[in-house]
Amino acid sequence: MAPALYQTSTFAFADVGRTRGHDYSRTANPTRKLLEETIAQLEGGQAGFAFASGMAAEATVIHLLKAGDHIICGDDVYGGTYRLFQQVMRNFGLEVHLYQNE
Repeated sequence: MAPALYQTSTFAFADVGRTRGHDYSRTANPTRKLLEETIAQLEGGQAGFAFASGMAAEATVIHLLKAGDHIICGDDVYGGTYRLFQQVMRNFGLEVHLYQNE
């Protein structure tokens, strides 16, 4: 038995302003919800989160940090990650240390 896949971007509303639990796939989607619940269950966690890209996941995690927090990262990361750390997040008071992988 396989779960249903919802390949849609929008969902029907019960009435004006009243959803049936989902309205737009970018905010919530039954397929993604099942994936996140399954990952959490497999990992023994309370919740799981699925993102459209690695950069979306990074940006979300970084927004949990505050000025003065310190990030330690290898220097051979994806270029977008490097630029995010070096050119954007330093402006928010995050300290970034890139160490050389050997």
